[in-house]
Amino acid sequence: MEQPSAPKGRRSSLTQQLVAEFSRRIREGELRSGEKLPTEQVIIRETGVSRTVVREAMSRLQAEGLVETRHGIGTFVVDASQTGSSPQDAPAIGTPGDAAPIIELRLSLEPESAALAAQRRTPGQLEAIRQALDELHRCARLGKDTLQADFEFHRQISLCTANSFFTDVMSQLGSSILPRTRSGFGNIYYVTAHRR
Repeated sequence: MEQPSAPKGRRSSLTQQLVAEFSRRIREGELRSGEKLPTEQVIIRETGVSRTVVREAMSRLQAEGLVETRHGIGTFVVDASQTGSSPQDAPAIGTPGDAAPIIELRLSLEPESAALAAQRRTPGQLEAIRQALDELHRCARLGKDTLQADFEFHRQISLCTANSFFTDVMSQLGSSILPRTRSGFGNIYYVTAHRR
């Protein structure tokens, strides 16, 4: 079994492999809409990876809109007819008039979400937030699109609240709750603010 102390690059590779495998099974209908995924323990036993790898893989699958986690029940394949689960599929800010309401929503949700996350997070969840923030910083530093990484960072925080409504709001609003995608040098200032 892969140990938690495994090099980050190796863990990332194992996570990508697990994401690819579940994505394939969902695409090919091996796992159908509404079907419950195996538990963490079963996946660990069948694949030999660590709990951290499984959780990172499930987080990525959820960010991609392929699965959803129902608190206390399990992780399920998302109904293909549902929309808005992926940041790319969510409604984006379309007009300047949309910007103010979205900012108001963010200002009301983010401080409370962060406060609850700080109180309730587990060490593993804190590490997931750090990794998401590192990825966001890496994308910004390289001038890459930060939308997916930013979405994942905020989603990890919402998961730490232990309140499924925060996670549901993030999943439904997707990228519309985030600032418009920025690339290049200016993005680093935005990402640095997240570290505070």
